[in-house]
Amino acid sequence: MRKIKWENISIIIMVVLDILSVVSHIKLNGLYIGLVGELVIYPLMTFGVYYIVKDIRKNPKNWI
Repeated sequence: MRKIKWENISIIIMVVLDILSVVSHIKLNGLYIGLVGELVIYPLMTFGVYYIVKDIRKNPKNWI
């Protein structure tokens, strides 16, 4: 269990959720100006989750 790099699994999950969210918003609203903001925010959230999961894995005592 220790050899699993959970941050890599979390980045795959987040990328899939980001793509599904963008596709869903395009289906609902078409192409709109707010979509540009979403395309900026989603990668930032993905990398935020990546670094949080990595820090939890590396320094678990800081998160308890």
